[in-house]
Parts: sequence; structure tokens; C-alpha cells
Amino acid sequence: MSIIKVMGDSGHNKVRWDPGAVKARDSDALAAVREAERLFNEAREKGASAFTVDPVTHQTTRIDEFDPDAEETIVALPLAGG
Repeated sequence: MSIIKVMGDSGHNKVRWDPGAVKARDSDALAAVREAERLFNEAREKGASAFTVDPVTHQTTRIDEFDPDAEETIVALPLAGG
């Protein structure tokens, strides 16, 4: 399973999908990937930083484009200062 977590000041959104089901053209999996990519792009337009997380080492790698094959993607919106 793959997951995207979009974190912001009002909480966070999560979307999960099965990459194997996406490759098999499963309609639910395809819809989940489209929603994940929409959330990713919307957050990036607002200045968010995005990272993939290595499932073994837990190291992060900054990304600029959505990767539907990544096991875990974290998107962090900038927080408003006070």
C-alpha cells in the first residue's frame, strides 16, 4: 500500500492506494491516485514541501513531482507564524 499525508495548520489528509491495483487499472485505486495527486499539486501550489520516505531507512528525499509508486509521501504546508 502507498500513502500520501498532507499536513497543514488545520490537521492533515491521508489517501491510500494499492500500486498493484493501479497497474491493473482498478477504478477505485485509480480514483485514489488521482485524489492523492490533486492534493499533492494543490499543496505544492500553496508553497508546501514534499518528501518521500524510504520504507527501510526512513530517510526522506525531497521531491517536486508526485510519484504514485512511492510507498509514503509526506507533504507539509508552511505554518503561519504569530
